[in-house]
Amino acid sequence: MSTPIQAGSTDQRLRCVAVQDDYSTFKTDLQIADIQSLVVKRSGAADVTVTENALDTDPDDAHTDGNIYNAGGGEYLVSVPDAAVASGAPSVKIYGTWTDGGDSGYLIGDPYPLVGYDWQSSERSLTTAATTAIGTTFLGTALTKGSAGTIERAFWQILKTQAVTDGTAVADAGNTVTQFQTNLTAPDSQYDHMILVFVSNGLEGEARPIDTYVQANGVITLQEPLTEIPVGDEEFVILPQHSHPISEIQAGLATPADLQITIAPLQASITARVNGTTINYFVGEVVAQTVAITDSAGSAVDLSTKTLQVVIDSPKASHGDVQVIASGSITVSGASNNQITFVNTAAVTATARTLRWALRDTANGDEVLAHGRVVVTEAAEED
Repeated sequence: MSTPIQAGSTDQRLRCVAVQDDYSTFKTDLQIADIQSLVVKRSGAADVTVTENALDTDPDDAHTDGNIYNAGGGEYLVSVPDAAVASGAPSVKIYGTWTDGGDSGYLIGDPYPLVGYDWQSSERSLTTAATTAIGTTFLGTALTKGSAGTIERAFWQILKTQAVTDGTAVADAGNTVTQFQTNLTAPDSQYDHMILVFVSNGLEGEARPIDTYVQANGVITLQEPLTEIPVGDEEFVILPQHSHPISEIQAGLATPADLQITIAPLQASITARVNGTTINYFVGEVVAQTVAITDSAGSAVDLSTKTLQVVIDSPKASHGDVQVIASGSITVSGASNNQITFVNTAAVTATARTLRWALRDTANGDEVLAHGRVVVTEAAEED
């Protein structure tokens, strides 16, 4: 597409190229007599016929409708009537045919957008009328949806997602720092939980989340108070951004109760001669001990699916094992499968001393289910 032309301008030239009818080569030496049927195609409007006149010898020759300048390489500049670039069409291009002896072909022009400003003006200052016209035309352009995949569609989608609503506060004796009338007329709840920003007068720059909006009198209720009461004519915009009400935010916060963590460590109790997690023996005895395993809440710990092991060792630096009781030698019992029964060896009670014991689940990383002390005490025995 070529450089835009100001609609309604005068003395314009349109570019075209001359090609053979099979489009194989350019025609570089056309004469006026060779050219026929020159016409300016105006998109959506009537064509304008161009009557061939003469060849210009210089691109700066005075404008004469129908004159043609050979720019070389098969390119030609055609001086067209002012009607060809008049307002009423979005773009124009020139088209024609030619015949030279046994050869023939086409003159095919570039499309020229017709715009409301003088693109060819030499003025470039931001204060000039030409640049002001460019800006005015651009700002006044209505953006359409465009085709899928185009930049126009992308801009249209962005603008839709960022579209704001503008309004003005209305004077009313009932206005407060959290509720006031406006000139809005949208249905109820249209702007609930969006963000309102004042852009003029004494409240300019203040932003507050909207709690509710009611169509009657355009009443807006804010979640947080303004610094002063709107007296009327304060302009504002409403941003399409959702803001949760303060009550919802507060309801979603964790309470102290939510943050409490209860850890229930395992503990052991034992029938008969076990005090807490301490297992008591007397020197020389080999007996069965039964231990009930519960958590700190007193609930039974089911041991039926675990691979159990009881280890009794010395608390001294060597930590030597005194007895290791495998799962097959441990009996699980009780209504809740939380009791274990095992028999010590004579090595455990050989002398009076204090040892350690632990119940582990070897299939679960040697998890310790219970532990404590083993106390071997001397007792009277027959010599």
